[in-house]
Amino acid sequence: MNLPIEPAPLSYADKLKAMLDGDTRYDGELFSSAPTSGRKIAAQAKPREPLHFMRLSTPLGTMLAMAEQRGLVMLEFIDRPILMRELEELRARFGYAMTPGNNPHLQQIEDELARYFAGTLTRFEVALHTPGSVFQNQVWSALRQVPYGTTCTYGQIAVLLGKPGASRAVGLANGSNRMSIVLPCHRVIGADGSLTGYGGGKPRKEFLLRLERVAIQMADQQQLAF
Repeated sequence: MNLPIEPAPLSYADKLKAMLDGDTRYDGELFSSAPTSGRKIAAQAKPREPLHFMRLSTPLGTMLAMAEQRGLVMLEFIDRPILMRELEELRARFGYAMTPGNNPHLQQIEDELARYFAGTLTRFEVALHTPGSVFQNQVWSALRQVPYGTTCTYGQIAVLLGKPGASRAVGLANGSNRMSIVLPCHRVIGADGSLTGYGGGKPRKEFLLRLERVAIQMADQQQLAF
């Protein structure tokens, strides 16, 4: 007699992927009992308002955007290796209740991201809310000041913050940035000029830097034409 073969239970990663694909069956399970990576993250805040999320299509692949009432909280490529760890931290450490949906910040980043990739937007105006340490937020704030179409090094950011010996710490904070493109860590390069340290991958970093350089060149040509 052939016994029915039960399908193997889905892993946490598979359930997360299903959720990102629009399957709502696992939402409650994922965000009420997500597994911890390494050490257990202690809750530091009571549950807050819902953190709405939506998927955005871009020339570089699908991105996950998340926002609460105060602003955009995350913008990441869905294939970033540490995405699940970031989601877990938002749930467990910062107490967010994640749910599919929309809010004005998500609508704004969808519009601004489209204009950025079209080469017509050089600075994002969407409001941000970036849970993290004081030092991380100092680094992320400095990132937002790096001009469109330019690059800087970890050491230069450390000097800007008045901590010239903190290049490594700056690099770690840069790697913890959950706001791809908007907080432009793709503009930070190694001291030797190498394209290093981008969570979205080197090809995407090259694409973004090239996109910005081309947009500036086209704008300059248009000005000369007048």
